[in-house]
Amino acid sequence: MPNPVQRVIVRRVDNLGDVVIALPTLQALRKNYPAAELTLMVKDVHRPLCREVADSFLSPASSEEFAEIARGYDLAFNIEYFGPGNRMKQMFRRDGEVNQVNAVPGPRRRPMARHLLDGLAVLGLTVPRSAEPKLRISPELRKQVTAWLRSNEVSGHRTPWVGIHLGSSAREKRWPTEKFMVLSAWLRRSFDAHLFFFGTSAEASSISAIRNSFPAGRAAAIVDRPLDLVAGILARMDFLIGNDSGVGHLASAVGTPTVSIFGPTAPALWRPAGAQSVVVHKDRRGNMHSGGPSLSVEQVKQGVLLCIQQHLSRERFPVLDSLRVSRALNFTHVTDGVIVRPRKLGPACIVTDGWRRVSQILAFVDKHGSYRETLECFADATPLLGLFILHGIILQGRTSRLKTNR
Repeated sequence: MPNPVQRVIVRRVDNLGDVVIALPTLQALRKNYPAAELTLMVKDVHRPLCREVADSFLSPASSEEFAEIARGYDLAFNIEYFGPGNRMKQMFRRDGEVNQVNAVPGPRRRPMARHLLDGLAVLGLTVPRSAEPKLRISPELRKQVTAWLRSNEVSGHRTPWVGIHLGSSAREKRWPTEKFMVLSAWLRRSFDAHLFFFGTSAEASSISAIRNSFPAGRAAAIVDRPLDLVAGILARMDFLIGNDSGVGHLASAVGTPTVSIFGPTAPALWRPAGAQSVVVHKDRRGNMHSGGPSLSVEQVKQGVLLCIQQHLSRERFPVLDSLRVSRALNFTHVTDGVIVRPRKLGPACIVTDGWRRVSQILAFVDKHGSYRETLECFADATPLLGLFILHGIILQGRTSRLKTNR
């Protein structure tokens, strides 16, 4: 009979989003080896997010150094991203060898959290059906968040609380600060929103510039704070708007709806895995440039309105019922179906099946102009409306309740 596993070590030394994406894998290891001592090698800044799965921590080391450290453990897992040529590294190995758990996308473009769990399944371990990262906010952390809010003179929650994150790990993933400033002014003007800006010292000057354009007490900054406190504050937001970044994954993990602005990376692999996630992006070929995602403020506004419509309380956000079809709508019939654009050179959607029903929905929206009535008539139209809203083919308006100036 084999000796029971008593000591397990895991290495995950990447960015914040990578650590959040790995949480389901770490939690699965904890469940597979409940009696074992689990040591986690992560950056110091990420440790607060992993305290519920790890018994102890080690400072980051290279893969070569980790292989030596691993000799003192019964099982060792190095969680990294590899290309398809490294699939053999998923083999189950013991006797001091390190188990390489990698995310190999293959032909099925699913979230990376799912691929990491599949790596554990290859090793013969039990993995959960859901790969959605979940992070619990403890009662003690809730008290810390309340104390932070009071110390920053943020009280009550009578108006919407909206989080904004300007940063990302790579320049090409960052939407321009000037556009965030315009979007922030719109959120304040349209919803009387209290804005919370999340970031590090790298974004501090940009955050200050935007905050200074608002009345005193209407915008807060959460800069270089411990990540458990950041997670707790994110959990209090009505929703978060930000770039393709770890903060978006963290917000999703604590159950906050997210609007993610994507540039060169593939949303199918890297979007926040939560069910309340809205992604605004263009075709990848249109984003590979140094200036960040080439999305207009209007496109991101439509993503925000879609998030509010689908995921937020109508008591806090009066229902955004008004719809209209783009006046310059353009159709092109091709071999594979019909290409639909909001204008002649606008972003394209291709309808390969069911064009007749799609045209009926568009005609209904054009005639009635109501989100609610459209869904009453076409119960399965939610995904199509969401897709067309994000591409500017259908535009969302606001009810008269939202048109008042505050």
